[in-house]
Amino acid sequence: MKTIGVPALVLATVLQLFPMLRSAAIFERITSPVFSIIFRWATVSAAVMGSVDAVSGASTLITNPLQVQGTNGVPLSVTSGGRTYAYLPLTTGPEQAHYWTATGLPSGLTLQGTSGSPTWKIFGTPAVAGIFNVGLTAKYVQTSEADRTTTATLVITIVGTATAPTISSQPSPLTVNVGAPASFTVTANGTTPLSYEWSKDGTVIPAATTQTLLFPNVILSDAGIYVVKVSNSAGSISSTSAKLTVNVPAAGPSIVTQPQSQSVHAGESVTFNVTVAGTEPITYQWLLNNAPIPGKTSPSLSLTNVPLAAVGNYSVKVQNSIALITSTPALCSVAGLKISAILPVSNGSKLQWSALPKHGYIIQSRDSLTSGNWVTAGQIQSLLNTIQLEIIVNSMATTGHQFYRLQSIYSP
Repeated sequence: MKTIGVPALVLATVLQLFPMLRSAAIFERITSPVFSIIFRWATVSAAVMGSVDAVSGASTLITNPLQVQGTNGVPLSVTSGGRTYAYLPLTTGPEQAHYWTATGLPSGLTLQGTSGSPTWKIFGTPAVAGIFNVGLTAKYVQTSEADRTTTATLVITIVGTATAPTISSQPSPLTVNVGAPASFTVTANGTTPLSYEWSKDGTVIPAATTQTLLFPNVILSDAGIYVVKVSNSAGSISSTSAKLTVNVPAAGPSIVTQPQSQSVHAGESVTFNVTVAGTEPITYQWLLNNAPIPGKTSPSLSLTNVPLAAVGNYSVKVQNSIALITSTPALCSVAGLKISAILPVSNGSKLQWSALPKHGYIIQSRDSLTSGNWVTAGQIQSLLNTIQLEIIVNSMATTGHQFYRLQSIYSP
């Protein structure tokens, strides 16, 4: 066989510009060892510089999505490049592959394509759930060598068919005391993720989005009807209502305001009051000098037309289911009401009498003991510490006689 002497530099340049020459059957015609070495180098150099028209790991890659999710029993659907496909299109770039293989596909999915065609895809309806690592191999043509082949791993996640949520354990009604902790809990089943939405008396509670609704420290306003709505991609369901009842812990009675001592004139009215806190029901029993007064069983004790005998210490027993207590005693002083002296003065008469605090007094007069109308001759108000009052009234007598009477008005 005749050999041709070609300078190495010239050969390298030609191969760089025309990479397809590497596929020519020149090994059979070229016997020069120097030429053979230069040819292999030039071929490798051309491939490295990206001028080899081939699918290779160095220049062309698999460009379709490598993570895909589907649902068991639902035809595969993939969104790629802003479009939604009823399959996964298989693509490479910048050069197109014309032959593909896929190993490890889940049951129900199939690789489809024709050797020599750039259109290949994975399609079908998954028949099993799980995570599958699928080995993809793309070749320029079916018989391409390694330098015209690229590979990648496609992760296909198949989830079970979504089922609407169901509630297996409903929230239970609660009765708690003020200040105690409380919680409602629901147990739900269905395709995850499940979302929760609690409401009270028909109003959604912000941030109450877990399966447990917790009250660290219950207050009275927490009382109400609670419901939770459980949702997922397949639907939603609401729980039965659960009532939260908030009780104030039972407490024995305590006296907030004690009955107060009072002074009245005989014939006046007087009222004693007590203010009590504690758990109802609360009962009352008033006492005079520690003896029960029949029928006096309310927070107020009212006495009318008080006689002189009504003087004494008044107290009240207060009782509920927890305890019984007795108030401090309040003294009721009862004094007679009479004019103690009538003294003549230049312009009339000076009247004197013993007075009580918090009282107003009215002096009336007429000139007959048995007939005629009583006419107000004067009035005066006692001070807090008053014990004696007097008033000067003008004489209005027409018969030479003047009669007076004294009235009191109690202003507690």
